[in-house]
Amino acid sequence: MNLFDIPIRDPFILPHAGDELYYLFGTTRLAPAAHALGGGFDCYLSPDLQTWDGPFPVFNARGELANLPHFWAPEVHERDGAFWMFASMGTSTKRGTYILRSAHPRGPFELWGDGLLTPPQQMAIDGTPFWDENGQPWLVYCHEWVQLTDGTMCARRLSHDLKRGEGEPIVLFAASDAPWSGAVAQGEMAASFVTDGPFFRRMKSGELAMLWSSRGDFGYDVGVARSQNGVLGPWKHDAEPIYGHNGGHGMLFRLFEGEERLVLHTEKHGWGREHAILLSVEEENGQLLVQAQRESCQDF
Repeated sequence: MNLFDIPIRDPFILPHAGDELYYLFGTTRLAPAAHALGGGFDCYLSPDLQTWDGPFPVFNARGELANLPHFWAPEVHERDGAFWMFASMGTSTKRGTYILRSAHPRGPFELWGDGLLTPPQQMAIDGTPFWDENGQPWLVYCHEWVQLTDGTMCARRLSHDLKRGEGEPIVLFAASDAPWSGAVAQGEMAASFVTDGPFFRRMKSGELAMLWSSRGDFGYDVGVARSQNGVLGPWKHDAEPIYGHNGGHGMLFRLFEGEERLVLHTEKHGWGREHAILLSVEEENGQLLVQAQRESCQDF
């Protein structure tokens, strides 16, 4: 398969030097009840980012999680000799970020800790980890627009063993703070502003950058927020998105050869036909410059 053949949202690619393979995770079980294994997460494998094998199940939900309808946006980070999956699970009225652990990126992943890392009263998705200069782990996540109308990006301290969230969350910014973010209408709901898909990158200057997604002039966009003072900010937003062509929930990774890539999913072909695309990225004069790679599918 190539990327166009894989139905996926919220893609996350982990290069694993141990077996010289790229691991693609994401929201792949778009209809868990119709999936042979029910709810959970899969991965796809590639030696070159061109051809992919899979899906391979890495987590099959059991117990109280087994009947949940939503299994979204898994991302996998290697740290302290283990692989940690941060993933959103829940229902249309209650969802949040959980953490899972495995000795290998191909799984099996098992639930780790005391359950939800995000506050149970919040509709929260897309948690991503960040370790500050003192080694303190944080979870940065989206407090959803479906509960707030103007979605926010929040940070919450995690215990050092990553088993639980600690203390009250801190609001970093609202979606409407970004000049490129626009309101989106959703049925009978009031026009809302969306926060989605945070991902951190340290710039050459030492500045902390956060990629995140919202709705822009042409659909789903990826923008950049910047902080000079670590995860708690204050955060300032670039005036224009770095990708504004109806694609989002992006993350950055490096090829085994060292070049950097942005992966995101495009919504150009409509709901249920999303797939991942790869874009080359370079940092120049403090800016992230994104250029399209040649793909096997015309016009993505």
